[in-house]
Formats: sequence, structure tokens, C-alpha cells
Amino acid sequence: MQWTVNVAKPAHRAPSRIQGSDHERIQATMVSMQAAPFGGDLKHLTNDPRARYRRRVGSWRIFFDADPHERIIWVKAIERRTSKTY
Repeated sequence: MQWTVNVAKPAHRAPSRIQGSDHERIQATMVSMQAAPFGGDLKHLTNDPRARYRRRVGSWRIFFDADPHERIIWVKAIERRTSKTY
């Protein structure tokens, strides 16, 4: 059964800043999250106010929350990994 992926406005704007192959990899990851949201390089975040999970895609991070009962993923942010990311 597929999961529904909802993207918040800040996360929806992020792909316009992403260039080339990174953009393609993030789009492919978002599509794969519909089938397996907890696969890949995933980390459960305990003290991060943005989201409960972080999925790594190269130097980019997808921050999201999930509701397993309704099978919905809420993508909160897509950010480039820097010393200030977390």
C-alpha cells in the first residue's frame, strides 16, 4: 500500500535551489518514499523541532514526519547539509 507524501511550502520551494543530479536524486527519493518512507539513510530525530525523521540524499537532507496509521508523510524541509544544518 502506498504512502501519501505531502510537501510543505518551504520544502516545496527548495528544489528550485537544487541543481543537476542532486535535483534528480531528491525527486527520485521523494517518489521512493511513497513505497518505503523508512528506507535509505534514515535517522530518527529526538530533539529537532523541524521534524521527527531525517533522510540523507547526498549532501541534502529531507526532514519529515510520518503518521503510520493514516500512511501519510509530511515533508517539512529540504536543506543542504552545512555546519548550521543541525
